[in-house]
Amino acid sequence: MSVGVKPGSLSVGQVSRRLLVVLTLMFTLLSTEKSPVSANTQIFYEPFAQGWTPGTAWSLATGANYTAQIWDEPTQTPRFALRLTPAGTQRSGGLIYNRPIPISSGLDVSFTFSMWGGTGADGMNFFLQKGTETSSVLPAGGTLGYSADRNQTPNLDGLRNGLLGIGLDMFGNHGNTQFDGTGCPTLSPRPGANALVVRGPGSLKAGYCILGSLKNTKTNWASGASHSTTARTLRAKAIRIIIDPSTVATPQVKIWICAANTTCSTAGAPDLAVNSPAALMNEPTVRFGFSATTGGITNRHEVWNLRVDSQAVFPPVVITTQTLPNGGIGTAYSASVAVNGIAPYTFAVTSGTLPSGLSLNPLTGQITGTPTTAGTYNFTVETTDSRVVGEVGRTATQPYTVTISGGPVCTVTYDEAGGSAVANTDYSQGDSITLPAAPTRAGYSFVGWFTAATGGSPLTSPHTPSGCNVELIARWALLYNVTYEERGGTTVTDTTFISGGTVTLPPAPTRAGFTFQGWFTAPDGGTQYGSTATPPDGNVTIYAQWLPYTVTYEERGGTAVSDTTFNCPTTCDTITLPPAPTRAGYVFEGWYTAPTGGTRYGATYVPTAKDQVIYAQWTPYEVSFNTQGGTAVAGWIIGSNATITLPPAPTRAGFTFNGWFTTPTGGSPVGSTYGPHTGDLEFFAQWSPVLHNVTYQEYGGTAVPDTTFVSGGTVTLPANPTRAGYTFDGWFTAQTGGTMYNPTFSPPDGNLVVHAQWTQNPFTVTYEEYGGTTVSDSTFVSGGTITLPPRPTRAGYTFDGWFTAQSGGTKYGSTSSPPDGNLVVHAQWTQISANTLFTVTYQEYGGTTVPDATFLSGGTVTLPTAPTRAGYTFDGWFTEPSDGTMFGSSFSPPDGNVEVHAQWTQIPFTVTYEEHGGTTVVDDVFVSGGTVTLPADPTRAGYTFSGWFTAQTGGTRFSSTFSPSDGNLVVHAQWTQNPAPAPSSSPFSVTYEEHGGTTVSDSTFVSGGTVTLPTAPTRAGYTFNGWFSAQTGGTKYGSSFSPSDGNVVVHAQWTQNPAPSPAPTPSPAPVVVSALPAPSPTVPLKTVVVKKRPTTPVLPATGYGSEQLLLMALALMIAGFFTTNMRRPKVD
Repeated sequence: MSVGVKPGSLSVGQVSRRLLVVLTLMFTLLSTEKSPVSANTQIFYEPFAQGWTPGTAWSLATGANYTAQIWDEPTQTPRFALRLTPAGTQRSGGLIYNRPIPISSGLDVSFTFSMWGGTGADGMNFFLQKGTETSSVLPAGGTLGYSADRNQTPNLDGLRNGLLGIGLDMFGNHGNTQFDGTGCPTLSPRPGANALVVRGPGSLKAGYCILGSLKNTKTNWASGASHSTTARTLRAKAIRIIIDPSTVATPQVKIWICAANTTCSTAGAPDLAVNSPAALMNEPTVRFGFSATTGGITNRHEVWNLRVDSQAVFPPVVITTQTLPNGGIGTAYSASVAVNGIAPYTFAVTSGTLPSGLSLNPLTGQITGTPTTAGTYNFTVETTDSRVVGEVGRTATQPYTVTISGGPVCTVTYDEAGGSAVANTDYSQGDSITLPAAPTRAGYSFVGWFTAATGGSPLTSPHTPSGCNVELIARWALLYNVTYEERGGTTVTDTTFISGGTVTLPPAPTRAGFTFQGWFTAPDGGTQYGSTATPPDGNVTIYAQWLPYTVTYEERGGTAVSDTTFNCPTTCDTITLPPAPTRAGYVFEGWYTAPTGGTRYGATYVPTAKDQVIYAQWTPYEVSFNTQGGTAVAGWIIGSNATITLPPAPTRAGFTFNGWFTTPTGGSPVGSTYGPHTGDLEFFAQWSPVLHNVTYQEYGGTAVPDTTFVSGGTVTLPANPTRAGYTFDGWFTAQTGGTMYNPTFSPPDGNLVVHAQWTQNPFTVTYEEYGGTTVSDSTFVSGGTITLPPRPTRAGYTFDGWFTAQSGGTKYGSTSSPPDGNLVVHAQWTQISANTLFTVTYQEYGGTTVPDATFLSGGTVTLPTAPTRAGYTFDGWFTEPSDGTMFGSSFSPPDGNVEVHAQWTQIPFTVTYEEHGGTTVVDDVFVSGGTVTLPADPTRAGYTFSGWFTAQTGGTRFSSTFSPSDGNLVVHAQWTQNPAPAPSSSPFSVTYEEHGGTTVSDSTFVSGGTVTLPTAPTRAGYTFNGWFSAQTGGTKYGSSFSPSDGNVVVHAQWTQNPAPSPAPTPSPAPVVVSALPAPSPTVPLKTVVVKKRPTTPVLPATGYGSEQLLLMALALMIAGFFTTNMRRPKVD
């Protein structure tokens, strides 16, 4: 688009306005351009539902203190989601999808998230990382687990090789430049809380600059004013992120926010769009993941319904290495399996075995080692690339054969003697070879491989050649023809044989109406061949001979029936079936086509042209026993005129056996035997029910007659009894508790006791206040106790107590056990005079004694000096033993005696763990009478942990949980040194981690050797502190040191040089004080637990950081400069 301007026709301001219109039009065109990622190819969909596990595709964050996991909230919708952090302080969690996916064709990412159930911290982050990155370390600090954290000493690293971080920032840290890495411009104003903030590429402590942000009603992630939403869907929202393909002129990252559990529409302009960083567009593949953190305040961070789409086409994985070289014993071997697909790959041997002494690297595909055993090894290698799990074409296999020789390579050459060519075979002297496939030669049959032209026997495979470099010779035999004369039967293929060879006869042909008799030397008569024949040299003819078909009768236990034959010249002969056979104890049912089932033949039938088998079927006489509800009794089969011996009596719960009968009811029982009898017979068991007693226990109620019931019957309960002074609750299975019976129920067999249960009717207690404040009446039951209410008050009077009469009578104590009957309790009063003294009683609860005091009506009480109590801190004087109101230094009580209560907080004792060279263990506290649970075992290089003891050596070993005596406690770790390993002749590696400094070459050392550290590296803006055993903390090495056997990693540590201007002071982290419960109901205790600060990095406290410079002012200055310096174009 071009703009023509007439000379002299526009002022500078008009030009500026016209330029603004053009720029606005261009921005509108760009913002309405459709996303190239429109017709997506789904790479990945994960609802994070029940049963999800990380598997091999996801890597849980290392360095986090919470394991991301599926969380079941049965009352929430959805019920299952991936929880990144719980609602706790200083928590971090996350995970990475470790399969690289292409980025050049663009990405379309959608998911639903919720931050709920806490006090509003900090937020969560969706990020992209280089696809070649293999680390799963997420930063414990920084902004929502993405960028570096300059609020810590030393500064904490951000995500390694991060490309993009999209922060759903609830508290404001993701938009805080305090969490920029090095090299970022200042930004002011910062987005603040409840914003969508996009950060760009960064790694370790560099980069992570803010690219753009959005803050409006859509980004109000906060759960209301108190951040205490109790359902994951109340603040849940969906987000859609589209990353343009690299082929777009100005690729962007576009973000839409919409309702939860939907896919945001891209029809309108995005809620936020930023230009894609060049570092992102230049990467072929990326990994993605989620992270979340909390600080001093809390929230649950959850995500579900994740979908990742791309236009990329994934090529199938292909193993390009088709063969591997052979090797020899004692000679180092190295070969690689090359692959085309999506890196990284994994490799595995899925069948067969590698040669002894060789191994396959599962990550690189290299096969290395030194062979130890000669032989030929067949194995298959499978490779898997990094595409989505379950996608077709992500695995490939390749079979290999590798021969390991034991000496010089020898060759077998083959003399084919006129046959087709055979390739030579290499072998090691003394090894066996597999003989090649037989060659071919027209008109001849291959006899085998021989070591000479004549004599000897054919060789068998495998064959061990004698000596080195041998020749094997093929031998051939002339072929003769074998012609088969089927003589009306189905066609049989002719064959050949060699001189002196054997002919295997073919399967029998078939011929309608005839049975094949065999192969013969002549059409009729002659000699029958067996299954094989050895004919004389020369062509030979073999003849089929035929017989009629046979009918075979299968009597199946009956009397014998002779078989017959029939012919089928054109149609088959009619067969007349023989008379019925007989079988003792059975009835003949007829002749059938099958032993059971099948079709019954008539008296005659016309068969088909094949041999026939006809089966007799029989029905036996059966005796069965119907026990009519009793235990089962098996029946049996009897013969004709058999006498039956009856079986033992069955049993039936709740019934008596009356005997076996021939009818279900009535009749007379049969004896122990029955018969003789022919035919089927059924016997019936008959029973008499057993009566069970029902006994009613009235427990003081009116009498109820006992009853009975029969087995399997029901019981109907009687009318309710009565009992003076009680209400009937019902009939129950026990005297107290138990289950209440229904009016009619079916009890199990056996005598039954049914119990009446009662509720005693209460008596009333009426309080007569006589001008005092109102006291609620109460009740009690016979034999019960009443607790008198708090004292009432009456202006100008002192309460004397509760009495049995309005005047005189007997005074009640604080509790009383009155006789049965309604009760009236009377308040008695004494009028107060101006000079009446009242008593102040001090309850010290274990503290030093404080004298009681007095005060006049309307006077003031000055509280005494605080008492003391060993092991406790005095909290003050209160109106109650626990809780209540704290008195000031003096107070004016109402008329009447007063009790003042001391309240205390128990002082905790410390438990100090002395690791004596082991890994650090956090110290602990306990209170008097409490228990101590020992921590997880520490570790120490070269030692085995023996346990926690009362002394560094000797002493008594502590159990896992114990109750110490009062006082601070020191617990000592004791160790047993491991046996020294045998010295290794192989060198160990020394790897130098520069952590942003200039590169230092790695080195090696041998067992027992010394490592001399290299010259210090350098790093812009930092001072080198030295070489250490860990990235932070750890032990500083000298100029040289003698490490223990094993590979060693040495870390550079740095101190950042002071910035040119002082950094603003961060807001202090909130202090968390927790109150332990009081040890007894009468002595209130408040315990302050002060925990030892962890030595590992913690998440930053939530809060606002420094203010940035106004980026908008700088942009306006540049625009003004551009406008005032515009040149008017010349118009011809």
